[in-house]
Amino acid sequence: MKYYLENDEIRICVNSFGAELTEIIDKESGQSYMWNADPAFWKRTAPVLFPFVGSVRDKKYNYMGQEFPMGQHGFARDNEFKRIADVKGSPIDSPAKGEKVLEDGSIAAAGDMIWFEFSDNAETAKVYPFEFILRLGYELDGRDVIPHWVVINPSEDSELYYSLGGHPAFMCPALVPGEKDKYELVLFNRDYEPVTKFITSVIGNGGLLSDVKKEIKAPEGVVAITPELFAEDALIIEDGSVKGVGLAKAGEEPYLTVFFEAPLVGIWSPPGKNAPFICIEPWYGRADKENFEGSLEEREWGNVLTPGDSFHTSYTIMV
Repeated sequence: MKYYLENDEIRICVNSFGAELTEIIDKESGQSYMWNADPAFWKRTAPVLFPFVGSVRDKKYNYMGQEFPMGQHGFARDNEFKRIADVKGSPIDSPAKGEKVLEDGSIAAAGDMIWFEFSDNAETAKVYPFEFILRLGYELDGRDVIPHWVVINPSEDSELYYSLGGHPAFMCPALVPGEKDKYELVLFNRDYEPVTKFITSVIGNGGLLSDVKKEIKAPEGVVAITPELFAEDALIIEDGSVKGVGLAKAGEEPYLTVFFEAPLVGIWSPPGKNAPFICIEPWYGRADKENFEGSLEEREWGNVLTPGDSFHTSYTIMV
């Protein structure tokens, strides 16, 4: 089911399958900022990655002496979420009072926020032996779209190990037609100051991280988007130096910027395809290293919630 949410300036669409943000539209100009999921390049738009970000070694992981299979980026993105009223998980009828059902069956939602929930079940238990509740919300604030992520451990006696991340893809080029290599990444730190260089971890075999790291210079916080930039797959920045990534036509101000507090960020476009989009991905977690032989509890950048605990975070897409 598709849900539309809008204010005076922008309109967004969220699909209940994966609770995936699929559109951000400028209402005045009609400009679309999100990738359209054309499978010729990449069939998704902005999947939420849970309970893993990236790949695990040999497509399996170990927990409490038992092996479990796990595909890249976990399973939340491939499941139907139910709509809820608020961050507390209150049930809601859909459409709710004051909402409209559109001709195609989608729903024009009311207010400035919409929430969805997915939780453990018999199928998830086969590959992920934990109780969990994942709640995803989308908020409009002027020209800002704010995705919210909530992870809850409802267990009374077991810890919850997880990773969590975003994978939103934004049109590039967008505002002005032209070649992709006439566009730039603009990098900011927490104080909105330019990041003039950064270290990226290099991806190796099977989507796992190698031990190789590379320094990329960004004079005045700017990196040209060239075919070579993603030749070795995604840029993965792990040191927390970057807290904002913008997309801009060369020499101009960003037409879209993603700000986040996540400790890692991935920046990706499919290698060798000249795809017309760039993914800017805030992460709480990442893929295993090629030589990792530990258990789930020992994964780098993993997260844990004690029984009854929860985690709530968000990031901002400014257009």
